[in-house]
Parts: sequence; C-alpha cells; structure tokens
Amino acid sequence: MYTILLRHNTSMLQQVALLMDTIHSKQVPEELALYKGWLIRTLESMQSVIQNNLKAINKKNSNLYKDILSDTELVFHNLGLVNSLYVPPIHRSISSDIISLKLLHWLHNSNSKTINIPFAIADGSFGVYLNQRTLYYLPIVEQKGLLFLALFFHEFGHVLFAIHRPEMEQLIAEIQLAIEEFLRPGFAHNDEKNEDEWRNNQIIVTTWYRWALELYCDAVGLVIGGPAYLLAFSNYFQMGGRNEFFNNKEELAGSTHPVTSIRLKFLLSRARQLGYNEISNQVEEEWNLLKTSYNVNEEYFGYYIEEYFEVIEGVISDMITQSFPIEYNNSSCSPAVLINQAWQKFYENPAGYPDAEKNLVHNFLNSSFQLSSILS
Repeated sequence: MYTILLRHNTSMLQQVALLMDTIHSKQVPEELALYKGWLIRTLESMQSVIQNNLKAINKKNSNLYKDILSDTELVFHNLGLVNSLYVPPIHRSISSDIISLKLLHWLHNSNSKTINIPFAIADGSFGVYLNQRTLYYLPIVEQKGLLFLALFFHEFGHVLFAIHRPEMEQLIAEIQLAIEEFLRPGFAHNDEKNEDEWRNNQIIVTTWYRWALELYCDAVGLVIGGPAYLLAFSNYFQMGGRNEFFNNKEELAGSTHPVTSIRLKFLLSRARQLGYNEISNQVEEEWNLLKTSYNVNEEYFGYYIEEYFEVIEGVISDMITQSFPIEYNNSSCSPAVLINQAWQKFYENPAGYPDAEKNLVHNFLNSSFQLSSILS
C-alpha cells in the first residue's frame, strides 16, 4: 500500500503543479479574474492535501493507510474534474471570448446573489453546468457575434433557479398538482387499463418538473432580453424540422424540454403581455407557415392541453417574481439593448449584416454597462 499511495500522490502533486503553471501563465480579461482566482485557490488546497498525504505516507505507519487512501481517492476525483472541466476555459481563453464574458459579467452583476459566483465559458451546445462553479457553453460560431448571445439569458435562468431552488420547487409542485388533477378523471376505475393510464399520467406529471424549469428559463430570457430573446429563440429552432412541432409519446416521456411549439406558445403570450406585439405576430406567422409546410398535427398525448396553460403561466409568473431577473429597458445602455439593435439590423438587411455587426461589436466592447443598483 505504501508504494501505491506514494506513486499516486507524487504523480498528482506533479499534475497540480503543471495545472497551476498553466493557469498562472495565462493572461485573461478582468471578467475571468474571479474564476481564475477560485481555480488557483482550489488547486492550492489540493496541493496542501497531497503534501500532507506524502508526509503521512513517509511515516510508513500502516494504521494510517486507510485514511490516506480515502484522502487520495477524493483528491484524484476532484483533480480529474478540475483538469477536464474547469481548467479548459482558462486554457482555451482567446481574445474573442470578451464578447461573451462581458455579457455574462453584466448578468452576474445584475443580482446580489450571483455577483460573487465565478463563471467561465466553454465550447459546446448552448447550456450551463452548475456544480461548484458556473460554466456557460455556446457553439463556436455563436461566440463570434452578437445575435445568439441572447440565449445566454435563458441559461442565466438556470442559475437563478438553483439559487432559489426550495421556493422554485414548491411552485413547480403547484403545476404538477394541477396537471395531476386535470388527468385524474382518466383513471377513476380500478382495472388494468386504468392502472396503465395512471402510470402514464404519473410520467406526465414527473416530466413537467423539467418542462416547467425550461419554461421558466424562457421567461427569464424574455424578461432580460426583450424582443431579442424571442427572435434568437425562434431563429435558433426554426430549421429543426417536424420535431419542433411533434414528438411521439415515447420521446415525450421523461424528456428534458417541452416540444418547441409548446415553449413558443408561452413565449408569445408573455411577449404580448410585455408589449412586443408586432414582433410576436411576425414570429407566430413564420411558425404557422412552417407548420403548414410540414402538414403536422400538434398532438402531445396528454403532456400538454390548452387547459394547462393558465395555471402554468400563472406559476411561471410567480417564479419570475421570486427570482427577480433584471428587466429589459430599451432606454438604458446594456448588452440586452445592443443585442436588440443587432437583431433589428439583421432583419432590416440580412445580407449586409456581417459588415454592420463589426460596428455593433465595436460599440459593445467599448460600452460601459453600469448597473444603477444591484438587484436582490
């Protein structure tokens, strides 16, 4: 056991040193300073544990080996996580990252509960990783421009949800209970057929936990991003084909996101409540044309019916009130306003947009996005 423990701890000490050298040598923008500092402290803590392990190992006391093994396994696991997940955003950091980082810095500064959370960006499909620290993922092409940065507002919704999880889960439970009541008449009799229906309905109710979360994040995206979020959402999903309107029953069971057409119903309703009627009408007309082209029948097998809408929308509004995301204000100087300007330019002249975006990006990078107050 002595030899095994010595070998692994010696190796990990070398790995930690290499990672620290990599991080210290990388110049990053100030928006990543909080994340870089957290990463260095994390590695220093691992280094300290490994050094203590080595001191204990060199005592050659077999009674200590069980505890040393446990500590070694924990460091091994955490080091692997840091190496594969948390160091790459620093290692890959390039100058064009500043566009996304500046937006995320503004987002995190908009709320007193997120202002001190380290964050970074990574390559991949749009998403967010919430564990010890926050990693935002976005495709490489979208990193280079402004238009689809609006989808980050949805991902920030996941961060707000995590911060307010107990209250949010209570509210989602209201949606699940309401849907369960809507479905209840379908299994009033105690026979085999109704047992199957009961099980199916329970799957529907369980699925709505994730669905409600995604609808909430869409609402956050719209509240923060205004019309730009609706346009980014619409354009991002429009060419997804028939699956944006229809999934079979097996695909719906336990799915993580509602069918896009369901998400759009809620987005359009909230957008109109916020006064974005013209853009909402345009987006709805485009999606109706696609639906007609695909000749698709929107069948959701009980996962969604119009009777659910009012209850769900009311609870989503309560979730927004609970988490209090910063609201879009087109009279202010903010990333959301400049992204909206980008979408306006794109719709006015798609062919000429690449040239226009160069000026927009320049304005974005040279703007000072100061928040008059930090929201709670």
